[in-house]
Order: sequence, then C-alpha cells, then structure tokens
Amino acid sequence: RSYHQWTITRSADTDLESSTINDLKRRFKIKEEEVRRFWTKFLSPSPWNILLCAGIGSLDWFAKAFAKQAFASWHRRQWRGRGLESGALRRLFEVLDYNVTGQVNFEQFLFGIHVLTKAKADMRKRLAFEFCDIDADGSISRSDLKASLRVLHRLYNGRDDKLSEQREVDKFVEAMFEFAMLTNTKGAGVTSNSSLPQISQTELDEKQRDPTSGETRRAFLERDRFRSLKMRLSPEEFGRAVHQHPLVLLFFNLHDDAEMKKLQANLIAEAKDAFEPG
Repeated sequence: RSYHQWTITRSADTDLESSTINDLKRRFKIKEEEVRRFWTKFLSPSPWNILLCAGIGSLDWFAKAFAKQAFASWHRRQWRGRGLESGALRRLFEVLDYNVTGQVNFEQFLFGIHVLTKAKADMRKRLAFEFCDIDADGSISRSDLKASLRVLHRLYNGRDDKLSEQREVDKFVEAMFEFAMLTNTKGAGVTSNSSLPQISQTELDEKQRDPTSGETRRAFLERDRFRSLKMRLSPEEFGRAVHQHPLVLLFFNLHDDAEMKKLQANLIAEAKDAFEPG
C-alpha cells in the first residue's frame, strides 16, 4: 500500500490535464510553470490524502499550503499563532470553500492566491466583504463586522487585552458605518424605522439652505445616526468604508492602493460639503 501511495504521489505532477492547465492559465493569467508550482504547494501538506479527497480538508494543511503563497514572509511574521489561533485562516478557508464542501480544491486555492497577490483592488475588496459577511446573506451587519474585525485584531495583536480589543473593534465599526452613511447618496443599506421622523428630501434641502438651521441640521444628523443602527453594508458601501480599518487593508493587501487613497480623500470632501451650511 505504501508503495502504491508513493507511485501515485510521485506522478501527481503529471496528472494535471492539459485542458485544466490551459484553463487555469487563462483564468488566472499565469504561466504553466506557475500552475505546476502551485499544484506542488497545494499537495505538499499530505499528497496522498489531498489527491484522494481532491481537496484540502484540514485547516492546518490549508495554513501550511496557502499562507506562504498568498502572504509575504514579512507579513506572516506579524501574525500570532501562525494565523490559526485567531480564526483568520479558518474564516478565509470558509470563504474560499464557496461550494460548502468542507474542503478547498485546487481551483479555489489558486483563486485565493490570485486575488490576494495579483487581482485588482475591486476583487480584493470583494474578498474582504465576503470575509466580513459572516452569515453570508449578501450584506454586513454590525455584528458581522464586529466578529470579523475581532478575528483580524487577534491575528495581529493576540488575545491578551480583551477590553482594549473590544474598544478598538467598536471604534472602527462605528467609524465604518458612519462613513458609509455619510457617503451614501442613494440611501442604499438603510432600513427604515417608523419611530424615526420621516423627512422629505425637499424639506432637507430647504433646511440645509437655511443658515440659521444649525439645530435642525444636528437633529437630522442625529436621526441618521440612529437610523444607521439598522443599517447593513452592501458590497459597494463596504468598499467605500473599508479604508477606515488598517488591519483590513493590511490583510487584504489594500494598504498601498493609490486608488483607495484618492477615493478616500474625495469621499471625505464630498461628505463634508454635504453637511456644511451653504
């Protein structure tokens, strides 16, 4: 049996069909040599078992195979407990297992590496959104965001100070939802609440043109603040607000994104103009 396993795993590299290689080359814009190299890394934790199951079903194997390919060594050195104790790699495993089979196949493995290392910012933001959408309902609630930010906080800072962790997480959740609310020109994501004052856009425009309506304007902002408690972030809103958290930017390789910095400056300027007296 052991000899049989040895012969199978020895020939594993040649088991990739030409059509599969060509499809992966086209989809992920990589060379054949890279496909074969990633295939070898994919199998490396336990070639026989991964071939047998056609995927990686162990979180520890996934961490060993995936992390070194998707994250630079300087980045991984900042993690606590190889990324396993925090739950960050477990969550990434769940996101990449989009067929919910309990394992990550080679295509999904390559997809994750591609998004984190070569894809455009929009794809990385989308992966970050899926990571934070804990209940997978297509939008991010405050509880979703708190749970996912707590995971990232523990990845880089450990579990030593839970009070500090909670303060940091709460601060960034409020910042991200507030920013999304202030830059939400279409009202998407806001759940109406009949107990709050229903104010028409015409009334709001009139009040904003009135230089003496400072108190009224504050009342409008307070109303929107309470309304935002029922808010859920869409992918587009999350993409605008994601710059508020440095660890999200770092983990998903958005921290040096020039387009993100430009968008951030523009959105902040627009938000200020919208709420300053005319």
